[in-house]
Amino acid sequence: MTATRPTLGALKLLGDSFRLVVGNFALLFPLALAPALLVEAMLLAVIPAEPPAPGGMLGPSMLFASLAATVVGYMVTAVLCLATVDILAGRRRSLGAYFSVATRNIVPLVVIGTLLSIAVLIGILALIIPGLYIYAQFFVWIPCIIFEGGGMSGFGRAQALTNGHRWQIIGAMMVMGVLFLGFFLVVAPFFAIGMDGTSTLATALVSAVLQAVTYAIFAVFTTLVYLRLRGFEDGTDAEALSRGVT
Repeated sequence: MTATRPTLGALKLLGDSFRLVVGNFALLFPLALAPALLVEAMLLAVIPAEPPAPGGMLGPSMLFASLAATVVGYMVTAVLCLATVDILAGRRRSLGAYFSVATRNIVPLVVIGTLLSIAVLIGILALIIPGLYIYAQFFVWIPCIIFEGGGMSGFGRAQALTNGHRWQIIGAMMVMGVLFLGFFLVVAPFFAIGMDGTSTLATALVSAVLQAVTYAIFAVFTTLVYLRLRGFEDGTDAEALSRGVT
């Protein structure tokens, strides 16, 4: 007799993610906002100083800023995943402790993140759904790295965990995308303020807030999905993961 595969419940986890972020806003939002402000500061420093490159290509400074922003995104997601598990386990750590764990894993975070970004981009160019499927296939790669300490093996580990649950993850990602789009449309008028160049700083601040909210929701959702998958596999819960982080 074939065993029934447990249901991930990705949409419920997405709803839980919003509730957890709102309920712990004072902790999670500052953790996400600080790096978002850093990214915006880098872009503000580069954009006026570097004229557009020929053919629409990114100039060296803009390319560096974009790569740095990508690395910051991986690091902040790792930190927020750690904070989320501690919240669920009822414990607290210093920001330095979270940053230490993320920094220790920076090589696999950057290498795997870059490879995955390239693969997803190629998939999106091939009619979007393949790109979403590729991302869903490795969706929990960051928690796999920081909680299991497997380094580059986190890529394959994430693939194994998401097997059989990827279409639910895709559905939740699409819902998340629609919600983020709606949020962007609400704040879009604030972006228009800076179009004449007189309020660039205000525009950057709004952009940082939007990015911080995105960081927080995405990282919490990723963590909850990972916890659910680990629960299916071996019964691991947030308390066990929190105890294992040193």
